[in-house]
Amino acid sequence: MEWQELLKLEFERIFNSLKTVTDGLTVQDLNWQPQPDSNSIGWLIWHLTRWQDIQMTNLTKQEQLWISDKCYEKFGRLADARDTGMGHKPDDLANFRSPDVDVLLDYNRVVLIRIVIQIIHIDILEVQVVCLLHHLLVMS
Repeated sequence: MEWQELLKLEFERIFNSLKTVTDGLTVQDLNWQPQPDSNSIGWLIWHLTRWQDIQMTNLTKQEQLWISDKCYEKFGRLADARDTGMGHKPDDLANFRSPDVDVLLDYNRVVLIRIVIQIIHIDILEVQVVCLLHHLLVMS
């Protein structure tokens, strides 16, 4: 198995897992927080997908789907490419309102499609360079 196929399968596994765990959940379920400083299920799925979208953007230099496809509108959020959930405080978590399961999965699906298309065409050297740069930025 080539590394591209392995990556594709893993990203598809994430999407399929999201479909399974959200089956039958209501918006109320998605917004429930076990504690005031805890993440809701909806927030976690949004945050995961935002980071997938951003990492693909870093790799491909394309605009985030969050912005280009106006996904932010369906989430009732601003068109802010930096709105990822990083640094969210308990008030931010409490104020996050998840859309329904279909909207969460639709955003993850379009990001997955972009990932799969890019994986097919990407060079391993490009991946290594982006990973190294990301590591250096995170460590600084």
